[in-house]
Order: sequence, then structure tokens, then C-alpha cells
Amino acid sequence: MNYRWYFRNRILRSGVITLTKCVAQEYGNLGIRVNALTPDAIHTPMIESKFSELLLEKAIKFV
Repeated sequence: MNYRWYFRNRILRSGVITLTKCVAQEYGNLGIRVNALTPDAIHTPMIESKFSELLLEKAIKFV
């Protein structure tokens, strides 16, 4: 089974969070607020079918 999509998701999420923190620090003193939405896996039947039971437990704990 191929889990590359999962790792790409985590890398993208980390990048968005880091960018958001940097922009917030840069413009926070001007009263500008910064928010972000990050992609994440949601426990659905499709996700459940792609992960083994052990990997699913680890993924849920990681989030």
C-alpha cells in the first residue's frame, strides 16, 4: 500500500502552519490577524479502507 499522499499532506500542513506563524509575527504589531485552514484526513469509510487498523490508530493519535 502506498502512503505517499499521507506524508505529502503532513508536509503541506506544516508549511501552512509555519507560514501563518511567520506572517502573524510580521504583521501582528499592526493589528492584523492571520488565520489558516489546513488539510487533514477525516475518519471516513474510505480512509478506513486505506489504512490498516494499526496505522489508523497511529494517524488518529498523531492528529
